[in-house]
Amino acid sequence: MIPVEAPFPSRIVAIRAPRASLGAVLGATAIALFGLAAGVGVVANPIPALVTDFGLRGVARPVPEGKIEQGRCSVHAVLVDCDATLVARAPDGGELRRTVHYLFLDFHIGDFAAEVVADPARPDRLSTDLGLDKLWNRVVTLLMMVPLALLLVTVAILYPGESRRRRRVVRALSGQVLHPVALRLERCTSEEWTVGALPGTPVERTVWKAKGFPLVLDPARGLVLGVATSDGSAAMPLDGALSFVDLTPAERRQLLDWVGPERVAWRPPGYIDRRAVGRAQIRKAAPVVLVVGLVFGLAAGVLASLGGDPTLAWLAAGVCGILLVLALFCFAFGRRA
Repeated sequence: MIPVEAPFPSRIVAIRAPRASLGAVLGATAIALFGLAAGVGVVANPIPALVTDFGLRGVARPVPEGKIEQGRCSVHAVLVDCDATLVARAPDGGELRRTVHYLFLDFHIGDFAAEVVADPARPDRLSTDLGLDKLWNRVVTLLMMVPLALLLVTVAILYPGESRRRRRVVRALSGQVLHPVALRLERCTSEEWTVGALPGTPVERTVWKAKGFPLVLDPARGLVLGVATSDGSAAMPLDGALSFVDLTPAERRQLLDWVGPERVAWRPPGYIDRRAVGRAQIRKAAPVVLVVGLVFGLAAGVLASLGGDPTLAWLAAGVCGILLVLALFCFAFGRRA
């Protein structure tokens, strides 16, 4: 951070720096709660029953007088979430009780039927024939859901951190006489700027949610115009429209004239238009999505021809249809890149 002799008013200037909207804050909170709930629901609950059921393969038998208490399955599109309390008579005449949780994919309408089963050598290891029939389906579902839950939790942890840092900087700058300084622009996209101070200065590296372009001072060194507190502990960049600070029309015109029109229109060397990049990536992904969709279609045909439980065949056919529609969208949207 280097002080510059720019014509900036020597009075308290109101800060109108871009910050996360209320909707973005509420969205981040919702993502955090959903991510934590998904992490607990996906990882913690299904695993004990899944481990037990792997040990019951080939040895499970129906349990005489076994019954299911409080059994419930909720269907969310193709995701089925089942909870049940299994009850059976113990060899000593007592009662065995176990709660199980299943999570699997299925195209299903109506109720699920299940029967209590167990290993005759280990009667306390209760399960259901439904759980054993959906064993590999449950494994695949868990493998699909865990990365999604981890991603949601990661986003929820990282997003509020940057938001808090921006709010802290804005609070430090508010109600003070600010001084023009040079800041280092590390990265600039169509949606955010990453700005830091020069080595040896106390200003934190901060990601600003901003559109437009900063006011460049030295293109070769990547220096842009910003404002800082008198002690240099907090600073923020200024945009080309000077919309981050409340200046009068005369003050705005004087500062822009000092910067110069060629620097107001400057674009950083590493500028990235995220929307254009996103469209290009979508266009490149379209053939891959199409091929994967066709593979799932082929898998659906093979599973249907083999007979047996049609659930996986229907799941593969459903995934095939979704991926083909997604591929068409990718082709159409990517053409705008």
